[in-house]
Amino acid sequence: MTDIDPMDEPDFSIDRPEFNPLSVTVIVPLTLIILMLTYAAYVVYDLKQQAVPEPSENIKDFDQKPSELFKAIDRMAFGLFLLSEVGQVFLCGYSGLQLNRFLRQFPVMENSEILERLKPLVRTNMYFVPVGLLFIGVALGTGLFCLYWHDLLEKGVVVVLWFISTGVAIRCSAIENRVRDLECPGPGLKAEYEAVCHSWLQRMFPDF
Repeated sequence: MTDIDPMDEPDFSIDRPEFNPLSVTVIVPLTLIILMLTYAAYVVYDLKQQAVPEPSENIKDFDQKPSELFKAIDRMAFGLFLLSEVGQVFLCGYSGLQLNRFLRQFPVMENSEILERLKPLVRTNMYFVPVGLLFIGVALGTGLFCLYWHDLLEKGVVVVLWFISTGVAIRCSAIENRVRDLECPGPGLKAEYEAVCHSWLQRMFPDF
């Protein structure tokens, strides 16, 4: 029986490109922002088509009937709120899931390879922060408008989504704190790990 040299065996392995978190960091938030801007631009265009009166006239007529400006904000508010909440929950939830998966795989910062695996996740989390703040601001403003002016169903949706997004944010924050508090036995590695965590907490964008 002829022995087969392992070197002669065909290699069926497939080189798969590593997933690049930057694609999610850029594409998804940018898509949501474009949707929001498109929606707002449509309302502004519709507003101009209806020949909006001067602001002074809007103030005079406010007690008598809603101005065209108010109607435009009213049409826009709930849709922008939904888009903002979806964006906020997605960014926070995605980052939290990635960091939680990292914690399950690497409960201890044992070597530099583990730190290199962590860095792209931290960068993604940091890039998400300014976009997330934009979504939070829009969701807060439009949500308050809906609570004051809209019907009971939309008020209920606003409150429920606020609870969901707050819960997701709290959970994500707890996971981030656990990642920043990993045991790191090597003194040299610990200094680099702490520098990454310091940048994570103190800077808007990563410097590593």
